[in-house]
Amino acid sequence: MNLIQKIFYVFLLQILVCYQTIAACDSIYYTKYFNIAQSYQNQHQHQKVIALVDSVVILTRNNEGCKFVLNLLHLKGLALEHSQKFEESSALLKQLIGLAQRYRMPEIEAKSYLTLVRLHDFLKREGDLRRNLQNAKKLIDNYNLHHLLPEYYVRASSYQRFFGSGDSSLYYAQQAIVWGEKNNDYLNLADAHFLLSTHQNDTNEQVKSNLKSAEYFKRLGSNSSVALQYINVIRSLNNKSKLGEVDKYIDSARVYLSNLEKTPRVYDIHEYLSKLISEKYEKIGKVDSAIFYIKLASSYRDSSHFVTNDQFISEKEVEIATLKEKARVIELTKSRKFWILGFLVTLISILILGFLYGRNLKYQQKISVQKDQILAQKDELDKLLANQTVLLSEVHHRIKNNLQVVIGMLTLIGRKTNDQKVVQTFNDMSMKIRSISLIHEQLYSKNQFDLINVESYIQQLVNQFEQMNTINGIKFQIKISDALAFNLDTLFPIGIIFTELIINSIKHATVLDNNTLLIQIEILENGGKYMLSYSDNGSGKMTDNIALGTNIVQSMARQLNSKGIEYNDHGYHFQLEFYEKIVAKLNTK
Repeated sequence: MNLIQKIFYVFLLQILVCYQTIAACDSIYYTKYFNIAQSYQNQHQHQKVIALVDSVVILTRNNEGCKFVLNLLHLKGLALEHSQKFEESSALLKQLIGLAQRYRMPEIEAKSYLTLVRLHDFLKREGDLRRNLQNAKKLIDNYNLHHLLPEYYVRASSYQRFFGSGDSSLYYAQQAIVWGEKNNDYLNLADAHFLLSTHQNDTNEQVKSNLKSAEYFKRLGSNSSVALQYINVIRSLNNKSKLGEVDKYIDSARVYLSNLEKTPRVYDIHEYLSKLISEKYEKIGKVDSAIFYIKLASSYRDSSHFVTNDQFISEKEVEIATLKEKARVIELTKSRKFWILGFLVTLISILILGFLYGRNLKYQQKISVQKDQILAQKDELDKLLANQTVLLSEVHHRIKNNLQVVIGMLTLIGRKTNDQKVVQTFNDMSMKIRSISLIHEQLYSKNQFDLINVESYIQQLVNQFEQMNTINGIKFQIKISDALAFNLDTLFPIGIIFTELIINSIKHATVLDNNTLLIQIEILENGGKYMLSYSDNGSGKMTDNIALGTNIVQSMARQLNSKGIEYNDHGYHFQLEFYEKIVAKLNTK
């Protein structure tokens, strides 16, 4: 967001304040801005949605019962959820549900529940997801809100996909298509066809569903989503080695990405596309081209991180400007009766200040010189601190990139052999290296070098396993406080331990009656001491032989000055009590 846009939103707030007091619930006034915000939302320009709603709406007792105001605020909540600002989004949506219940607005209440379902779907909170889904369905049925059924069935299909059965997910996706066509709901039709493609085994049917999803996204003007669907087509064709049909979809994806604003989402899509192109060239034996596109994908990833940081700064600047303007508007509204008196007081104050200024000019000049000296010293210290932070970030960045190159080389070498044991060995080595690479990625991306968020790291580690095609049918449950953070010396052995245990479960855990393999990961704190627990619901460890994996786990446990305990009880269990290692803190603040 550039400076002109920032000035525009602040100026828009100033212009609209007076009219807003008159148009407390004017449909013509609010519908115009709702349509603009909806257009931004379809184009994934979520920060523009947030800024526009903030500039138009100030929630007060006079307008909290206005459905047009609440609809705009619901769009803001959806934009916050898309921006992964989950706490802000959840708080706003719960406030909207309370207002909708107070003023009997079932449609807004149902829409807010469905948006909370999206949020809980992303966070994998099954209980909250199911409860809000049921609340939305009850409102839809009781008040005949059939136009919300496409979104409900899409959310229900997604829920069944992760927490229920494949047949149920497929059924709800088909229902979403039926009701989406009845209501011309292009967004949910696009999502439904994508969900349908995830349940189809025939490549031609998958491609057909992805292309249908792309057509609906075209109608919405969501070019980045169109490109994503073409990428899904490319992935399906690559998996089936139908490489002759890939090029035209690569070109189509590039066309829809070409004129888009360079946002983190767009860079991420470019990265994904480059990886698929590299995979294609690798399969046809063009190793140089494959390596080129792997490097290009890495470049897009770095650009995404840079733009993310830049947008974060811009968002904070806009928030500060908006908050200042809102505070000024509220203050002006409260003091309207005293404007004339305030003007007279201000005039007298100016005369007094002018007189005092003349008397104290020499004193102020002295203070100014001292202030300049202090600021110069502060600037020098700030530069030194910034250089230190940049150097630390660059060190971790380069380590992460070097590890990625090693992973890429292992992957390329592993794909050249048909020996599955050799391939599995390379995959295991890659996953161990990835667990280390993720730590360095967390360090340089957050610019916080002394502590790493444990829940975020473990979730990313699990995501790496979920992206492996060989582990379909495995479910992870993670119970770690989102406030828990460890230093690098503590988290490094924990990451290796979990990586080795997950690999062992995938290789050796046998689940009866074709049940889903459930892997549970938990870290609890008790008075400064931590309990690490890992378990699966497989057949348990079948031998007491000490293998290489066991040696690695116990070696990492010794780094934590502890010893792991393993036993069988309806599956394999591993427990480890430890204290966080004490290290010297980095002075980066």
